[in-house]
Parts: sequence; C-alpha cells; structure tokens
Amino acid sequence: MKVNTNNIKAGNEFGDWTVQHVEYGPLGAVTKLIAVCKCGTVSSPSVYQIRSGHSGGCRACGQQKIRDKAGVFLDCLDKDQRKRMARRIYNIIQRCTNPEDSGWDNYGGRGISVYPPWLDDRGAFLRYLMQLPGWDDPDLSLDRINNFGNYEPGNLRFTTMFVQAANRGQRIAPCPHCHCPLLIQGSTVSLPPETLYDPAE
Repeated sequence: MKVNTNNIKAGNEFGDWTVQHVEYGPLGAVTKLIAVCKCGTVSSPSVYQIRSGHSGGCRACGQQKIRDKAGVFLDCLDKDQRKRMARRIYNIIQRCTNPEDSGWDNYGGRGISVYPPWLDDRGAFLRYLMQLPGWDDPDLSLDRINNFGNYEPGNLRFTTMFVQAANRGQRIAPCPHCHCPLLIQGSTVSLPPETLYDPAE
C-alpha cells in the first residue's frame, strides 16, 4: 500500500519499521528517514520504498521472512532436491486445480484432487512426501497407488516409471534410438506390435 511520505512523523510505524527521525528538503518533501526495525536494527530505509510500501523491515528480517515462507523446502538436502520437489508439488496442484493446465483433463477434470490441507500448506505436503521411501531418488516418480484416488495420505508412493505405467494400464516400448522406456497409449505411436510389452508381465 502506498504511503504519503510528506505526512511521516517520528513514531509512525510502517511494517516492522518505527520512524525515529525525519529530514525534509527545502520544498518540504521528506528526503531522509531514520528508523528502527523490530529486531533493533537502526537504518535509513529508502523513502521511495517506504512510499511504495515495498519496505517492511530491515534486510535481515526480510530474508528471514523469505526463509519462513519457504519453510520445509529449505530442509531438503540440496538445491536440486529442493527445486525438484517444489516443481512436483506445483505441477500436481496445477493439474488438479487449474482448468487451463495441460494435464487438467486427466486429473482435475476427472475428479482427482489434492488433500485440502496440502493446498493451504505446501510445506506439509513436502513433509509427508519426505517420509516416503525413495523421495530423494530423482529417477523415481510420484505415483498414486489407487489410480482413481486423490493425492492424499496413504495413496502416494515413489516408484519406477514401469510400475507407474502398469498402474495406469499403459504399455511400454523400448525407444528404438536409446532403448529408454516409452509410454505407449493405444496406437498413437507407430511401433511394431512385437516391440510392445506389458510391464506387469
């Protein structure tokens, strides 16, 4: 929220700042502020940032707020894990709640939802996932045990793409170039029938 800095006086509070001293220019405009943050840090916050509402406290407190907001995501062992898990959770929520998402038809569009407390607290979602075996293995996928069930406690596991495909009733064929597994749905991919196999067999 924008603030009229011309009316700032000592004792005014803006976020975590409490103004201690105000200096004015020759035309009466505020040119400098001295303020104390709730943590005790005394500084001269930018008049522009105070005016625009972008400064709510000192740099250290601002960084702490970011860490608090990120919460348990920072508890992941390394940056790659953190990015991978945050991306997974974001994608799950999007395809279950956003009709504009490319995966909506196969998830939210057919009634698949996310456990409501996890929508409000993604950190709680992550904490649950980090209790599951294989959560830190980048080669494993997050799978719903009951393919018709929701993303909820008791219905999630980390498993291989082969097991996940079998759970969805899909077939797999080896890539003709690098022999990695390809998911085949119906006859949308032109491969000889003898190359197809059921991962459950």
